[in-house]
Amino acid sequence: MPVSSPAIVQSDAWVQLILAATRFVMNGSLIVACGVIVVMALMPNAAGALTPAQLNLLNPLRRSCTALWVATALFAVATTADVLAVSLAEVLRSPQFITSLLFQTSLGRALLWQIGFALALSLMSFTVRRVTSTLAISLTLLGIIIARAQSGHSGNSSWHMAAVESWALHIAAVCTWVGGVAVLAWQLRTKRTLTHTTAIEPDIELREPVAVDLPLMVSRFSPIAQFCSALVIASGLINASIRIQSVHQLVATRYGVLLLIKIIITIAVIVLALRARERFITNAVTISLRRWLTTEVVLLTTAVVVAVVLSRTAPPVNPDANVGAFSPLREALGFTPPPAPSLANLGWAQWRPDVFWLLIALLGALAYLAGTRRLTQRGDAWSQARTLSWLAGLAVLTYATSGPLGVYGHIFFSAHMVQHLLLVMVCPILLMCGAPTTLALRALPANRENHGPREWLLALLQSKYLAVIANPLFAFINFIAGFFALYFSGLFEMLMQSHTGHLFMQLHFLTSGYLFFWAIIGIDPAPRKLPNPAKVGLVILA
Repeated sequence: MPVSSPAIVQSDAWVQLILAATRFVMNGSLIVACGVIVVMALMPNAAGALTPAQLNLLNPLRRSCTALWVATALFAVATTADVLAVSLAEVLRSPQFITSLLFQTSLGRALLWQIGFALALSLMSFTVRRVTSTLAISLTLLGIIIARAQSGHSGNSSWHMAAVESWALHIAAVCTWVGGVAVLAWQLRTKRTLTHTTAIEPDIELREPVAVDLPLMVSRFSPIAQFCSALVIASGLINASIRIQSVHQLVATRYGVLLLIKIIITIAVIVLALRARERFITNAVTISLRRWLTTEVVLLTTAVVVAVVLSRTAPPVNPDANVGAFSPLREALGFTPPPAPSLANLGWAQWRPDVFWLLIALLGALAYLAGTRRLTQRGDAWSQARTLSWLAGLAVLTYATSGPLGVYGHIFFSAHMVQHLLLVMVCPILLMCGAPTTLALRALPANRENHGPREWLLALLQSKYLAVIANPLFAFINFIAGFFALYFSGLFEMLMQSHTGHLFMQLHFLTSGYLFFWAIIGIDPAPRKLPNPAKVGLVILA
């Protein structure tokens, strides 16, 4: 007997129209913001300082951020009316309905985070003047994406964490890919000439043309777009496998048909883009570039529209969800509780893949091996011990997050502490001994004229931001104070209530340990080096 999708309670037509319109504006604004950051990173900079061409892109960034938080606020109001099946006027007459949604539901808190991050992003855009300052903007955009993933379909509760993580990766890849193409198309429409606005007097425009090297930007964007398209396909398949349990659900339900249309459009865009980029990079034909960008923007916009409709469609009911097995513990964990702990279960038997950390480990291994291969091909030597140390560190990271400790760390404080110690003391030492920064500086080609990835890395190493967080005293305080701030306050309980909070905690463990051991045993160049007696004293004090 076919499985039907659960009906969504419908409110009045105005509410449905505002929901669709605001969701489209939210998606479009986030895509434009991500595209601006990507294109700014692709442009050559002036020894770490943003050039007039890069500063000119801050105006569309500010507009998109403003549109994002306004649309999200309107979406929250319309969502309240939709959930309660009442009119907008009734919701506006009773503000307590909106506050209850924002502060007492997971969807409302996700929307509140998106509004806050968008406001912060809009304010931060007025202070950006250097390449490294865009790092804070990128992290803020990542916060919006994570909050957006929390408010989507959760999928099968048994795989809630995988659904949220893969959905966040899917959103990030789509925004980077579509946003980069859209901003490049806008640059082409301006015929590679921009008008720069001064930072001191923003109302006065300098009518001096600023040249933008579009062929260089397209050649740099192509590998990024190819990686994002692969990530879109992979994360989309993970999400689809969680929500769609059979081929019948894919072709016989509204959600499945819309998903199939989105997949076909995405594959068509990937094939078109690969052929067009190859032709343009080989022949540098401007007409081909214009036709490719226009077609790709149209198809990707169509895919975004389908995604908006898909987000308003309930996924098929999963008959294998085992609703009767739900419990408060399963609801809190987001997956089926593991069996009772034993030596085998705690050691090697229980695994639950963590999509985010698995991707980090995979990319880290591939990038490192690609760097060592480049050195070997040009006849330079690289220590095999460093390679083994780096890969061992990634293996420990995978075991701590996706292995038995990652499973039982949600339930038992003892397992959580072992996971904590692996992430803060064992994994950072192994990764640090791999000297990844030294390898990157040796493997990446120098491009002083157009400032490629090697110059961006040098700008980061010489930035004031890194000089603060990599300062041995700051790294020591962060390493030690983090324990007390986490476990002797209500922060630990609060972070453990959501998977995002748990992920943030793991990220803090790893980065605080890495910064501390960078000051103690770091092989890579650092903003400030300690003499050996000071290193010993710092270790004893810790």
